[in-house]
Amino acid sequence: MRRGIGLNNPAAIMVLFLIAGPVCIIWGIAGYFLSDQNTSKYTAVTYGVVTDVEMIREYNTNHYETSYIATVEPEESGIFSSYLSSGKTGYEYEKGEHVEINYDPSDPSHYYIQHANPTSSYISIIIAGAIVLFIGAGMFIIFKLPNNH
Repeated sequence: MRRGIGLNNPAAIMVLFLIAGPVCIIWGIAGYFLSDQNTSKYTAVTYGVVTDVEMIREYNTNHYETSYIATVEPEESGIFSSYLSSGKTGYEYEKGEHVEINYDPSDPSHYYIQHANPTSSYISIIIAGAIVLFIGAGMFIIFKLPNNH
């Protein structure tokens, strides 16, 4: 009987997990350090007030995910030319809420608004990759143990 390489083959699943785990980890780390969302360069701080909140509901793999985008008016008028947007976040802002705005002093168009948590998606990818790798390693150990039958 010929063994296939399909997903009903435990060895194929193990190999898939052992490859996918490190790929996710590398992707998450690279995305974190290469993206504009790395907040370490945002050394200047000012404050702003949330003037509007948009709720976004998206259908994603059999369930709805809710995220929010806040529009923020900076309190210091000379730094930014207009209102700022938090981008999508799981944090639910409230109108009138005061938030911290971190920005790159050499280029204020690059900024990060408090609670927006721009790096959480990369951290989630790293954690998912570690879990997949751990499962693959567990499968490897189980399949490589000698049978005592």
